[in-house]
Amino acid sequence: MRLAASRDGKRFSRILTLSTPKKFEDGMAVFARFAQQATGGTGKKYTTVCGGVPGKLNKNRTALIAAPNLKTWVGKPIKQTLESIFHAPAFLKNDAALAGLGEAARGAGRGQRTVAYITVGTGVGGARIVHGRIDQNTKRRFSPEHQRIEIGNNVCSCGRKGHLEAYVSGGAFRRRYHKHPKFIADERIWKESARMLAIGVYNIIRRWSPDIVVLGGSMILGKPGIPLAEILRQIKKISAARTHTPPIKKAALGDHSGLYGALAYARAHKANRLR
Repeated sequence: MRLAASRDGKRFSRILTLSTPKKFEDGMAVFARFAQQATGGTGKKYTTVCGGVPGKLNKNRTALIAAPNLKTWVGKPIKQTLESIFHAPAFLKNDAALAGLGEAARGAGRGQRTVAYITVGTGVGGARIVHGRIDQNTKRRFSPEHQRIEIGNNVCSCGRKGHLEAYVSGGAFRRRYHKHPKFIADERIWKESARMLAIGVYNIIRRWSPDIVVLGGSMILGKPGIPLAEILRQIKKISAARTHTPPIKKAALGDHSGLYGALAYARAHKANRLR
């Protein structure tokens, strides 16, 4: 979990990184302490709070209705509690969507009209960013993590078999090899994951027609990780001469993509309210 405050809407004064508390109440206690510390006792007020959550939000975006890796937070009043802590309007988005927005605004996708962002970490997520805005209809038409890439026995976090997440995510690695991905040194395993991810990325290119694809998350940016060179090689084999392949790059903002996405979202919301 990463927390940061901005006074000018452009940069952060400091970034706090810590393990995400399993209990909702413990997580909110962290936010409460941060709310006091970030102002440095100056008494300054917050104007907006924005954050990404690892799961599916309800229709009003006030609470999680599904979160495979944060189950105790499901159904809890996240938005209401944050607004009570910070005394400011709070906005919740999917964490992958905010990370994609961050990369489009300040990272590897900067200057591109349409950015496809895919994160591969404990799970898999993604978002389509168009003209600096999150495409709200993207996942209704096509969910990157749950696309079926193989008819096999590997089980996704959703309980179904054959989904992309079941082959390339950190959670899938732990279930299959019974160890953390950072302890897996066999290059054959990483190359096979690159082949599977290449299938997913190719499908995303075909569905979303991006000007650039940005890959983030610990399974891409970590060491060891799924090799980008092998992903590119496999996509070239799949697409041949039939399809234009846009540039495919690693995320430039690392673990802070979501923070910059939250900042961009908060600024856009403020601008809209002023108009």
